[in-house]
Amino acid sequence: MRGIECFCIYNPMLESLLLNAAQRGQLSRLKTLIKQLQFLSLDHQNPLGQTALLLAAAAGHSACVQLLLERGASVDIADSSGQSPLLLASRNNHPGTVAVLLGFRALVSLEVLQCLEAIDYEGVGVMRRNYFWTRRKAVLRCYAQLRRLRLV
Repeated sequence: MRGIECFCIYNPMLESLLLNAAQRGQLSRLKTLIKQLQFLSLDHQNPLGQTALLLAAAAGHSACVQLLLERGASVDIADSSGQSPLLLASRNNHPGTVAVLLGFRALVSLEVLQCLEAIDYEGVGVMRRNYFWTRRKAVLRCYAQLRRLRLV
């Protein structure tokens, strides 16, 4: 019981080291820090709301992004200004990082689609069709439910 308490103590120093390692793309150091932080959240945010995943995605470190996602980091977490890892990776022209994030089913927004078109990311046409099709399907489903309840 006493050993577990030692691991659960909040350690802001280790979490800030995790953010720095992710931003710099230091994969081996990131692995070591994740082992040390096994009972703490990988989604720790700095004062700007940035997580290790956001910083690694913005810098284009796809190996670090892959590691963080495999260890349980939230793929769609946004910073204080509402930017997701996928948006930052696509805005900063990192197609390898975009591919990793899409592989973990990151949510695609209209803004992300526009950034992907700007960097000429392959498959963006299919993604655009799927994006609008799923939105249209959701609207139709909602309308059908309202109609059943006789609210429309």
